Amino acid sequence: MTIFTLILLSIGLAMDAFAVSISQGVAVKRLKINQALTVALTFSIFQAFMPLLGFFLGKSIYNLVHNYNNIIGSVLLIGIGLKMLHEAYKEEQCERNGKC
Repeated sequence: MTIFTLILLSIGLAMDAFAVSISQGVAVKRLKINQALTVALTFSIFQAFMPLLGFFLGKSIYNLVHNYNNIIGSVLLIGIGLKMLHEAYKEEQCERNGKC
C-alpha cells in the first residue's frame, strides 16, 4: 500500500466522521463544550482503532480465504445486487398496490 493510497483512505474516513459531526452540530441546539469533546474523542478513538482491528483481523484470516477471494467477492456482489433488485421490486409493488 502506497502513501497515496493511505492518504486517500484517511481522507475518506475523515469525511465520514466530518459528515456525522456536522449533522450532530445541526441537530443539537446548544452543544456544550464537554459534549463536543466527548463526541470528538469517541470518533477519534474509533477512527484510530477500527482500521488497526481490520488490519490484524485481515492478516489472521488471510490464509483461510486467499484461495477463495474471487469467489467470496463474486458472492458478495451478487448478493448485494439481488438485494437491490428485491428492494426495487418491493418499492414498485408498494407504489402499484398502495400497500407498503
